[in-house]
Amino acid sequence: MAIAALVLGILSLVSFWTGYGGFGLGILAIIFGALGLKKGGPDAGKAKAGLIMGIIACAGGIIVLVACVGCAACVSQSAGGLQNLFNL
Repeated sequence: MAIAALVLGILSLVSFWTGYGGFGLGILAIIFGALGLKKGGPDAGKAKAGLIMGIIACAGGIIVLVACVGCAACVSQSAGGLQNLFNL
């Protein structure tokens, strides 16, 4: 479980900018990290690292998603203004 959490945490950090990719992998990293910490043993550090990376990736994915929605709303609002500019 710990190695799976670590691998998923790394993959989620690499792909969090896609929004859904980082968020989905981050959730899995959090789940596997929590299970690995609950199990304990010598791999608890790997599980904790995967858990932390999963949390960071989920937060980053949410921030990217909110930024994309805000940007899309801004562009759609100003699209009429740009169209009027080009129809001089």
